[in-house]
Amino acid sequence: MQPDSVILKYTRNHDMLVEGDVGPPGLDQFWNDLTIKGEGTGQRVLEIFSVRGIGSAKPYQEDNLRKTITTSKLTLDNVDLEANVIFKFDQLSNTLTFKDSKVYWHTRDPIFHSGTKLTVTSETGSNQWKGMAGTTIPADIDWNIKNGTTFEFFGAGAARRALSFTGQNRLNVEAGATLKFHESVLDFGSNSVLTLDPGSTLGFRTSETIATFDTLNVDGATLAYEGSAISFLPTTANLNDTTVNLVSGNLETRRLVLSGRHNTVTGDRSVDYLRAEVIKTKDTSSPTILNATHLNQIRAETLLLTPNLTINLDRASLRMLTGSDLRLQGGSINVDNRGVIGAFGQITGNDATINIDNGDFVVGETTELVLGPSLIFL
Repeated sequence: MQPDSVILKYTRNHDMLVEGDVGPPGLDQFWNDLTIKGEGTGQRVLEIFSVRGIGSAKPYQEDNLRKTITTSKLTLDNVDLEANVIFKFDQLSNTLTFKDSKVYWHTRDPIFHSGTKLTVTSETGSNQWKGMAGTTIPADIDWNIKNGTTFEFFGAGAARRALSFTGQNRLNVEAGATLKFHESVLDFGSNSVLTLDPGSTLGFRTSETIATFDTLNVDGATLAYEGSAISFLPTTANLNDTTVNLVSGNLETRRLVLSGRHNTVTGDRSVDYLRAEVIKTKDTSSPTILNATHLNQIRAETLLLTPNLTINLDRASLRMLTGSDLRLQGGSINVDNRGVIGAFGQITGNDATINIDNGDFVVGETTELVLGPSLIFL
């Protein structure tokens, strides 16, 4: 009887040589469900080489010479996999599951193909994805980072050679889980949504890390930066009771939409900044607070200071750029402990409160003031 799955188990580090393409249909049907499992303490290293022939002196082949393993379900369990083959997921629905495992894709070929659906799950332990600089992946992918696990993109993509996704990408980080970007340059495309559940963490490490998304939804989670020259670039960032720790990094978005009373952005007052084309609240009827502490700059082109929005600047700077629009529509800004508001565009509106306590309000020479009778400076 033909088996419908295969489990490759090994107790010590191994090399596996692939001389020809393997996978369904026919006698290779069992490759449809493949588990690679390292047994014993610690992750076991498995290197899968594409070879021209057994005994080949050049195991790391060029892209057009790499062999293909075709599957629809791949589970990595306690394994450190270096794959110099192409894992081709070609079914309408495919799964890739990480259980305390790492994978280094030594290929620039798109292993997930257009028209296919893939679910990537970080199920247990600490997991890592590495490699594939300069690759474009067109498949639709759901990324599930489960409670208690960590999933890290490490060395995935590089400057001017990003790892790009052009399908619909949905990333969900559960409570107690962590998603990390480390020395990576990734673009998840215009159809991507990253959702952070309460109690989850999104981490960035080391320099020259760039992650681009269309929509970021954060509810009671933490964004943590470790390193310099880190850029997080969601088109829309929806923050609800969110903590953002910037250390020589930046969060850039077209639309920053705030809700909740416990939004905090901190930095080290060096080069860190939060930049948005528009800063506004999700719901003007609910109290919304943004606390900025030790932050070099909040840069905005348009700030809608609507009713129930409070911005607290504590050793932080709010800078309205030349040509920007500060619309005072009923909210308040509190400037404390050497905080600064720098307004170099147009200031309009009324019924707002700006409280300066050991801080500064700087207005540029070309700033246009169009203010109503209910504006209060304290």
